Amino acid sequence: MLEHTVGIQFSEAGKSLLKGPGQRALWRCLPMRAAPALALVIFMVMPAPCGAKVPVATACRAEADKYCKEALKAKEKGAELVLQCLEEMSPVLVEPCRRFVQAMVACRTESKRFCKGRVSDEGWACLLRRRGQLSGPCRAAIEPPPPEDPLDIGPCGADYDRFCWKVRPGDGRQWRCLREHWDELEDECRAYVEGK
Repeated sequence: MLEHTVGIQFSEAGKSLLKGPGQRALWRCLPMRAAPALALVIFMVMPAPCGAKVPVATACRAEADKYCKEALKAKEKGAELVLQCLEEMSPVLVEPCRRFVQAMVACRTESKRFCKGRVSDEGWACLLRRRGQLSGPCRAAIEPPPPEDPLDIGPCGADYDRFCWKVRPGDGRQWRCLREHWDELEDECRAYVEGK
């Protein structure tokens, strides 16, 4: 099963979402706290909206749908147009998408050379597989940034990803965020937070 392949543990509800005909549409539920690192490993692509011809990375699917509709429908050079559009919209993109776009821009040459210029999770995974052949700036762009505030969240990964992924690290803000969502936390996470 996929969860063993990439080392992700899904809740029972998450496992049920991964089964059946719509399973590929559910990748947005994956933790984005680890983006871009996790997005690099996962190379499933969210289904394109009706009429779209270009698959886009999970981290940027909503933004591409919102800001780049015409580029998504392009038959020729669609991926390049989508990346250009997302790059122009960078100031208003959510953080995981902004990081993805910055990395894809830094890796534009390598992406075209090794990965057919794809702006999907598959293109990201392709770059990771070619890590040793990438230029220094590209390799630096696809490496996950070092944590500013190391946080051992133990069994709270899913809850952190659901509620606190936008919280800026430092000064205990992550723990406060988890505590603010106390009633919504999984039992194991609640016990872990209580012990901190």
